[in-house]
Amino acid sequence: MTKSNTTEYGRADTDPGGIAEILAERGKLICDDPELLLRELRPELTPADRRIVDEVAIQRLLTDTYHEALKHGAHGWIDDTLALRGRGSSSSPR
Repeated sequence: MTKSNTTEYGRADTDPGGIAEILAERGKLICDDPELLLRELRPELTPADRRIVDEVAIQRLLTDTYHEALKHGAHGWIDDTLALRGRGSSSSPR
């Protein structure tokens, strides 16, 4: 798990509404530019993970998946983050 993930989950513990707003905004940005998430995460990845993510087919799979997952909003991402931290759901429509 990357440092940004642990920070995100920690924020869910202390400020569930704030993390929901952050993820909603990030979801819009990533849906518009799915490569953004890869660019953000790449510096935090281990060398072994970077080798995998540097493969063109894997990059395409990841960016297509990010776009599909976020095309109707970040509700699932928010709900997953809150549920994993025992904070319930965002109660946003899916």
